[in-house]
Amino acid sequence: MNTDASKPPRLPAMAQHFGLLAQPPPLRFVVARAFISCALAMRVQIDAHIDARAAAQMTGDARRWLTEHGFDALLHASEAEALDAAPRELSAGSAQRYETLGEAAAVYAWALRVLDLPAPDAAADAADVAVALGFLTDAGADLVTGARLRDRDEIARYADVAGALSWRLQKQLREPGKIVMSAWSATRWSWPQAVTPAQCLDDDLALQGKPIASVAQSDLLQSWQRAMERQRAALWLLGQHRDYWQVALQF
Repeated sequence: MNTDASKPPRLPAMAQHFGLLAQPPPLRFVVARAFISCALAMRVQIDAHIDARAAAQMTGDARRWLTEHGFDALLHASEAEALDAAPRELSAGSAQRYETLGEAAAVYAWALRVLDLPAPDAAADAADVAVALGFLTDAGADLVTGARLRDRDEIARYADVAGALSWRLQKQLREPGKIVMSAWSATRWSWPQAVTPAQCLDDDLALQGKPIASVAQSDLLQSWQRAMERQRAALWLLGQHRDYWQVALQF
């Protein structure tokens, strides 16, 4: 374990207020948000797949580790309530809100250079992202001093890509057959390093190897939710708003 002298500094009070103008959040806030996102997404997952005793142990360990290293300073009251909820007692609203945060965590892990970002039609598993980040380990806690964020231009390029994907999926859901994407090609976009490009077929977006027009509505909705979460994370990294939940998606 780290000694007291070697532990990363705790995040300051009012940690969400990193600036009044649009600017990237400090590295330690990105790391904290990454771990919080992992913890919340896994909190949703374990209710459905792990027995109550094991679930209580896992969530308790996560909560204590976040607190030990000061990452809990970025927790909203509602997020803390969700993490502290007893097994099987997480509200449906909280579960719906936090279940896709593994996608946000994956964007942070990519920005921190510890994970390649999966393709848009591949879900990011919060547990796998947590392992890549070093969640619950000393190595993970040391990211606040040892990590190196990707350049802002690179993150901005990804935000553009994520916005285009979100827009296309939204239009297919709401106006199927009415949108014609002329030359919608993976090569049209400047895909950043370590981001898996989207597939395309017939000059349009494809999911799981199928033209988007033939994808079931339920699969389209899931892909759109993933795309929106990734876009929100990218915009937060660019400093669009200090509060992650106040970031306005742009299409």
